[in-house]
Amino acid sequence: MASFSTGASYARHARPEDVGAIWRIIDGYAQQGILLPRSHEEIADKIGSFHVVVRDGDLVGLAALRDFGAGIGELRSLSVDPDWHGYGFGELLIRAVVARARAIGIGELYVITASPGYFGRFGWAELPMDEVPAMLDADRAPERPRHLWNTAMVLRLADVPRRVDAPALEARVHLQVYARQPLTLVAGDGCWVTDDTGRRYLDMVAGIAVNVLGHASPVVADAVARQARRLVQVSNLYYTLPQLELADALVRRSPFDRAFFVNSGTEANEAALKLARRRGHARGAIEIVAAEGSFHGRTMGALAATGQPKYREPFEPLPAGFRHVPFNDVDALRAAVDERTAAVLLEPIQGESGIHPATDAFLTAAREACDAVGALLIFDEVQSGVGRTGTFFAFEQTPVVPDVVTLAKGLGGGVPIGAVLATESAAAFERGDHGTTLGGNPLACAAAIATLGALDEDRLLANARERGEELAMGLAAFVDDGLATEVRGSGLMLAMETAGPWAREAMAAARDHHGLLVNATGPTTLRFVPPLTIDRGEVRQALERLEPALRAAAAQGTAA
Repeated sequence: MASFSTGASYARHARPEDVGAIWRIIDGYAQQGILLPRSHEEIADKIGSFHVVVRDGDLVGLAALRDFGAGIGELRSLSVDPDWHGYGFGELLIRAVVARARAIGIGELYVITASPGYFGRFGWAELPMDEVPAMLDADRAPERPRHLWNTAMVLRLADVPRRVDAPALEARVHLQVYARQPLTLVAGDGCWVTDDTGRRYLDMVAGIAVNVLGHASPVVADAVARQARRLVQVSNLYYTLPQLELADALVRRSPFDRAFFVNSGTEANEAALKLARRRGHARGAIEIVAAEGSFHGRTMGALAATGQPKYREPFEPLPAGFRHVPFNDVDALRAAVDERTAAVLLEPIQGESGIHPATDAFLTAAREACDAVGALLIFDEVQSGVGRTGTFFAFEQTPVVPDVVTLAKGLGGGVPIGAVLATESAAAFERGDHGTTLGGNPLACAAAIATLGALDEDRLLANARERGEELAMGLAAFVDDGLATEVRGSGLMLAMETAGPWAREAMAAARDHHGLLVNATGPTTLRFVPPLTIDRGEVRQALERLEPALRAAAAQGTAA
């Protein structure tokens, strides 16, 4: 009898000869032009007792699956029993067969299934059974009465981008500004992404805190599809309802009175900086006080506000009027704010520098200093906002409310959009002072409205708090084991300091050997900002996959 198990037991329990036997059986079907594993028992009867371990849709022996297609000489159709889907076989078989079909020039593949819609997320179009080609009848069709099969799926490979040498193409045609990891991602689903070889990874980066609803969210996809069929972009020469509905939704859930929409975080911060100068200009207040270690964007004004010389120096001279004080230094902040100060710009949690929370004392001092001179307090919540920390705004967990807040990243659930929210007293812009062609377009605003709805309906703020606590506790265990020295952050915006300068090695080992994506923001810092939809099992898997990567990196560092 076939034996399956899930959870913590994995590759060490599977016998390679058993895995190989499974794929020899599958290859036998493929040689006949059809893949039709009808039941676990059928396979077991052919090869005897075996033990296969499946963990959350990822099959031990994946390398064998990728390799089995090498012997396929003729492939015309594919049929997978739906009972296998829950174990991940359906998806893995399809990915392997698609890769092989492309290699030998097959133009179309068909799936007969009793599970309508299952394959839609893999790019298959659905067909009614009466449109299934005759080649799938008779001996090539599954041995089951035709009326019991609900539908068929077709993938026209010509419509799907073929695998290309992405690093070579990027080197030839793209500006060389990114130090990319050696990975080409082509698909995602929830907390998982898939590369161009079919390998799946548990993603704890989420587009750098962007995909709050997970990858390929049906909520976002449906909202975008509906809006795209109606109206995508008309500029801000006219009123559009999605923009105003989104503004209303954000105002209603916040202490702010007005909104302005852009396309990114750096644009949101640029708008906030202009707003501060516009408001302070009449009294000669033009300076911006920001913190060392901060990151506010890469456009010139936001870059001038960024407190990291490595980003600023190659582009100097930058716009004047920016001062930087040590992060969380209350006395330095108070000393820097005077009558010339238009605004203090701070991140409640510094993200890019490695998840460093501001202290309540520092934020309170900023509020008091701004009030004393009439300056604006601006919080950059591009990364920490939209539920990332377990509350919609990170500042909700502090005693301080700013005059202006900037959002982006997670606001559109993966669709680019940024926002500036301001109180009435801070809203100094007059008509013509600022603008954008694409900002607040109907498509992006529809995605953001859907994202806000899902955050509430799916209780994702609570999930961020609960899963974040579990993740933080699991990471803290690595401190106890001597693999790390500190865990910090809030909700699902966390960082861990490794015990040595081998965070990047741990990131690479996790990616290459354990199917886990994390982000090293420095030689000793790993950042974790997964989708807010992550579940308890995925948190556990992330920790299980991270541990051997940390141990390998630590051993490598010790040996060096």
